[in-house]
Amino acid sequence: MFELDGVTFSINRKTLLEPVDLCLEPGRVYGLVGHNGSGKSTLVNLLARQTTPSGGSLQFEGRPLDDWSSRGFARRVAYLPQHPPAAGHLTGRELVGFGRYPWHGLLGRFAAADRRQVEHAMAMTQTAVFADRRVETLSGGERQRVWLAMLLAQESDFLLLDEPLSALDIAHQVEMLALIRRLSHELDLSVVIVLHDINMAARYCDELVAMHSGRLLVRGTPEELMDSATLRSIYGVSMQVITPPGQLRPVAIVD
Repeated sequence: MFELDGVTFSINRKTLLEPVDLCLEPGRVYGLVGHNGSGKSTLVNLLARQTTPSGGSLQFEGRPLDDWSSRGFARRVAYLPQHPPAAGHLTGRELVGFGRYPWHGLLGRFAAADRRQVEHAMAMTQTAVFADRRVETLSGGERQRVWLAMLLAQESDFLLLDEPLSALDIAHQVEMLALIRRLSHELDLSVVIVLHDINMAARYCDELVAMHSGRLLVRGTPEELMDSATLRSIYGVSMQVITPPGQLRPVAIVD
């Protein structure tokens, strides 16, 4: 769905992203991993059309991103930034309803079909109990699920999530990632998610894309990337990799 051919990004004469060649296929969960400042968020911002590449070719479904209208692109790709805008005094239902704007516009009529999609999105994310609560009163984990419901209400095929777990405790991280993976498989959603925890990424993602110093270092399945040499090249620290009894995915432990 996304095809990057030599995509670069520079600002103020500083190169943040070296030429990247990458193809992201439909129906998979991609974990974007790497050290702080490695280029993960820069790459996601380019995919989400938040910034424009300095060079190279970036296409979605065979069309340059510039050829897509804002509403047409939003109907296909939903984006959750690392720091979502303040929800003010919106209720959960009102926030999720913003996901319908690509379909009827800011001044369009909110029809029965829109209401059904909002209710369906909240049911899928188990956020219906927050429908009448103000978003600002919700916990971090509850709030992130409501934002996810908004993306689902958008009916997009591709989700771009920039560090959605950064403010969550371990229990809510597991809950959120399990939900994202389940929805991806049930709805045939493609997902790119920026993650810091390599073990979480290996457990819940179909494929890992590792960045380092603005370069795409390596990509592959968790089983392919979870070895000591590869992890050292990504993070610069020594790790042991084991597969605990009863688990299918490997786990990395810092030496």
